[in-house]
Amino acid sequence: MPIYTRMIAVGAMVAVGATSAHAGLILSPLGGFTEFSSGDDDVASQSLGSNYSFYGQSFNSVSISTNGNLNFSGNTDFANVAFPSGSTGSMIAPLWSDFVLVQNSRVIYSQGTGYFGVTWNSVSTFFDQTQKFTFQTMIFNQNENFGGFNFHSGDIAFAYGTLGGPLNSQNSGTVGLNNGNGFKSAGLPTTGQSLISSADFSKLEPFKTEFILYRYNGTGYDVSYQHLNSSVPEPGTLAAMGLAAFGLWRQRRKRKA
Repeated sequence: MPIYTRMIAVGAMVAVGATSAHAGLILSPLGGFTEFSSGDDDVASQSLGSNYSFYGQSFNSVSISTNGNLNFSGNTDFANVAFPSGSTGSMIAPLWSDFVLVQNSRVIYSQGTGYFGVTWNSVSTFFDQTQKFTFQTMIFNQNENFGGFNFHSGDIAFAYGTLGGPLNSQNSGTVGLNNGNGFKSAGLPTTGQSLISSADFSKLEPFKTEFILYRYNGTGYDVSYQHLNSSVPEPGTLAAMGLAAFGLWRQRRKRKA
């Protein structure tokens, strides 16, 4: 393959599949499929394409909620509660609170061999629609490498970008995993805390390249902070790389002409 063609191909792959180290996300929110571009307390069922395990149970579909969670019961509740809870059903909650989609908000899902990811991009709270929040979760059913980190089958990751101000009228959000039986759950690393306020945002990502990893141990989840091992340029840099590659290609074509 000629070098200029190879550079264009590489530039295109980087622009499509890259993550933003500054934003703290694992998957780029620029790709994938838009599930919601507006809405309040909405939920949509999405096929996972294959079986994924959660607390030892197998699922091949999941409900995506505009309120910052994935669940397996069609839960649309805007009023978050602490985990463990027997009333919410099984839930994966990177940041469950009363969110609405306004002013370019999106809920986007991305699906690939071995993973399924959802990003809540620039969503606002019902309480204050001027505040913006971006965060995501990824679930895995195969071993996969993202950003230099080796995820295992069964892993669940939470990653965070921009986090605005108060979450709702009570300034409350829920972070973690809930089995749904009222007895088993997993919250933040070290403390196990699941109910948070905006004062706890630093606990979600002590450093911007970190994310929260939940790894199943046979009975529950071990929870830890992990970090990506490689940083990737910001979207503006990626665009510049793509334009540079295109410019080189045009120059080579002119020379050959």
